[in-house]
Amino acid sequence: MCEPGDGDWGGLPVLLGNAQQVATAAVALASSGENRQCGPRRTVRTDLRRKGQAGVLISHQVLCEAMKRQITAAVGALRPTQMTVPLARVEHKRVQLRAVRDRQLRDFLTWHVMPAVLGPDLAVYLVGDHHVARALADENVDTCYVTLERDMSRVARTAFWVSMERAGWVYPVDEHGRRRSFSNIPRTLAELKDDPYRSLVGDMREYGGIERGIDVAAEFAWAGFLRTQVPLALVTSDYPQARSLALVHVRSAAASRLPGFRAL
Repeated sequence: MCEPGDGDWGGLPVLLGNAQQVATAAVALASSGENRQCGPRRTVRTDLRRKGQAGVLISHQVLCEAMKRQITAAVGALRPTQMTVPLARVEHKRVQLRAVRDRQLRDFLTWHVMPAVLGPDLAVYLVGDHHVARALADENVDTCYVTLERDMSRVARTAFWVSMERAGWVYPVDEHGRRRSFSNIPRTLAELKDDPYRSLVGDMREYGGIERGIDVAAEFAWAGFLRTQVPLALVTSDYPQARSLALVHVRSAAASRLPGFRAL
């Protein structure tokens, strides 16, 4: 069930037990009937439905919203929903981690809460910020904070990945930009391969070439675009020059239909 964590984790809820116990805790949370903020653009009113005298039944939507709360999770147990990671961005996060490791690690983790989904066998599947999770793993950080976006633990294994794709939470795209089968998605963060074009996209956001607030789907779209414009040989041999070339292309007419395009 969702219980208070120990003092080392600031009293944040910890996921202990199975999905049914989490649902029980969610009922108590929903019973207040208060508005709950569910993302930056919408507020959902929790609501309870009664069926005769059988007691209170919590709707699936209410459970999903109640599940959107921070828990602690073992970094080594996090399951990826992508095949690649921008290793240059990972290294940047590792540098930040080393700088705060002794005195401000909890602050770093608080500022880097990662979105996740509860899947079959109660495994925690990341649905974003894979580069942060990989940095934590590479720096041997044991525990992190995640926000559970949805409980999909009861979805059949055969339907899990399809349901995840419909929600926009899985991207089985390899380091060459090719779509692969769901079975090719690695089971551990250490198995994620480098896609330097995703690193370029991250730099384009930092340098103002594209909008900073793009989502994961847009990131993959931009990586695919840059793959056709900036030679891989240049990316691997002279990254600063590749970055300069990418800045030209992301502001060109050829990129104008991509999400997050910024005209000069």
